[in-house]
Amino acid sequence: MITNLASRGKDGELMLSPKGSKDSNALLRQALLSLQTPEEVDRFLQDALTMQEVQSIAQRVEVAWLLRKGMTYQEISRETGASTATITRVNRSLRYGAEGYTLVLQRIENENEHLTESTDAECGDARKTHD
Repeated sequence: MITNLASRGKDGELMLSPKGSKDSNALLRQALLSLQTPEEVDRFLQDALTMQEVQSIAQRVEVAWLLRKGMTYQEISRETGASTATITRVNRSLRYGAEGYTLVLQRIENENEHLTESTDAECGDARKTHD
């Protein structure tokens, strides 16, 4: 775990803050926001987390996705291998949490819709040229 994290001083200079300060997650947030491609995200996750931690987070995101799609706990458990405790924890976050899952999943859905519309438009253009 990171023991010193960065924040900005009065002059805008990056400064390290002791663990537990009110901005103790500032450097992590900055690091995540700096990632620009899927490859960069993969590289950072590989360095920052164990494979098990990455798989656990990925599973929770998938569980949240499936819960939003209306699947039952049993269906989700069968499909993902997640325990009912994990599914319950994710569901609690979806219902009463900080809306982080909801924000991310809505953005993914919007991006997927945009990709689908772009693909449909391209296919439509291709059909017109072949007609």
